[in-house]
Amino acid sequence: MRLRALLWLALLVAAAARADTVKHTGLDMVLLVDRSGSISPFGRRIENELVDLTMSMLARSTREERVQHRFAVVSFGNAARIDLPLSAVDQPALQTIRAKLAAAESRRSLGNTNFLAACDAAAAMFTAADGRRRSILLVTDGRAYVPGITRDEIVRRMQRIVSSKLPPPTTVDLLILGSRRDAAPWRHLSGVHVRVARGRTEALAALHRNVGDLLGTPGQQLEFRGALDTIELPPYLDLVVFDIIRDPTAGEVSLFPPGARQPLEGHGPGVEEVRLGHAFFTLAVQRPAAGAWTFRKANADSRVRVLMQQFFPRGMLVGPDPRSPLLHQERVTVAYRLVDADGATLQELEAYPLSVDLMLARPDGRRVALPMKRASLSGVYRAAAPAECDVAGRYWTEVVVNAWAGGRAVRVFEDRWSGFSVLAAPAVDCRLNALAQGDRVRIDCGDAGAAALPPALRMAVHRGGRRVAPDLRLEYRGGGIFEGILPAGMAAGTYALQTLSEPSTPYLRVLPARVTLVRPERPSAAAAVVVAAAVVLFALLALLALLPLRRWYVARRQTRIA
Repeated sequence: MRLRALLWLALLVAAAARADTVKHTGLDMVLLVDRSGSISPFGRRIENELVDLTMSMLARSTREERVQHRFAVVSFGNAARIDLPLSAVDQPALQTIRAKLAAAESRRSLGNTNFLAACDAAAAMFTAADGRRRSILLVTDGRAYVPGITRDEIVRRMQRIVSSKLPPPTTVDLLILGSRRDAAPWRHLSGVHVRVARGRTEALAALHRNVGDLLGTPGQQLEFRGALDTIELPPYLDLVVFDIIRDPTAGEVSLFPPGARQPLEGHGPGVEEVRLGHAFFTLAVQRPAAGAWTFRKANADSRVRVLMQQFFPRGMLVGPDPRSPLLHQERVTVAYRLVDADGATLQELEAYPLSVDLMLARPDGRRVALPMKRASLSGVYRAAAPAECDVAGRYWTEVVVNAWAGGRAVRVFEDRWSGFSVLAAPAVDCRLNALAQGDRVRIDCGDAGAAALPPALRMAVHRGGRRVAPDLRLEYRGGGIFEGILPAGMAAGTYALQTLSEPSTPYLRVLPARVTLVRPERPSAAAAVVVAAAVVLFALLALLALLPLRRWYVARRQTRIA
């Protein structure tokens, strides 16, 4: 019954999500399934259910998150057997994948439990550096056995595979279908997360949590008893699913939304009910209201379990463009856009503000927190400061979206798939000079003629701490020289010029990055007219003053001649 409920849930959510264009790379997951002789027939049936549930969750995430996940299944015993190579998994492909797995299924055991062969087979699938995240999920009873090798040696070899053969970022999870004693040897593995489950119900719930954590779709599982129980649902829920177990002779279980006096109808708008026998049924509510939901039971022994909460906020990286590689040494401003499950701009609920936390995971292993602020009504959040991309490789933007309710943060979305690539490029050092004339600006890149310099550069112009328009454009004059002139309409005073980083073939490192320029006072047009008039007047007066002297000189000369 649990399996039917979970599969129904996965199909319901997948049908509710609308198809959209795949925008980002997703997760490569390899599921390693123990088919050794120590696994009972009942255990094999549980493993098959786990495989099917994993596929359903990946297919749902492919549609909702607008990513492309890939899935592989490796069965192992004495050796590893690839039942399904890495294949794109989405809703249309599920039927084909199930047929392939059914054809590879065998009721006979595969012999001993060779963990090492299984992990080597998974590592071989991750050889390509294609900018994807990777995960290995190993389902086993924990009883490793390889003739001639002790369990401690198997653990040590497993550690070497995890530490050296798996390209980052790869997560490794181990689901033990057994007891804590079976899991004890594996808890010493560094970088491996171990879960233990006893029986089908615990196994399905554990796998659901495991895959949900990998996909970044947080939810919770609660269980409560009592004649009158209340659960506080957080905001921004797309779907909530309740499992209700009751005594069929003891009456019904009624569900009341926040503030409602009438119970929720099992087949009303946005509500679906699936009855799996007389004692057990599942109730799914789409876009439930935030607040206190109340269960009223005729029998206090009836149990209600919140199987899953699926939030509807989604997001995507919009800056820098994930499709266009950058050049290393560039400074970039990271921008992230929030959308709903349909891809439209997310409408923030007034009573439940959102916050975006972004961590930039660099290729060198460093992780840098970038404070994000909402920049527009289109749901775009931008980093408060640009990030340095001084190392070539893949940069991942790890995003967590929280809704705040009553001063408490509720995680409603987590994005692990967004990122951008940075390519190596030569660096060219240039010198910025403000020339003595007060108008001309020069950037000298020295002997860089063969470096394919861009045709122009831009500089931001600041005055009094504020940026003024327009930007200063510097044209390339040849010989590594860029020159520009301040616009004629700019007033006299002190200006600060700052180079702007733009994508180009080489990276131009301009030193100093900021320089001060003083534009001197110049006479105005009216002043120039006054000065010109004064000069003309002075010339006329000088001419009038010289006329008597000229007459005297002419008269005296005539007298001498006479």
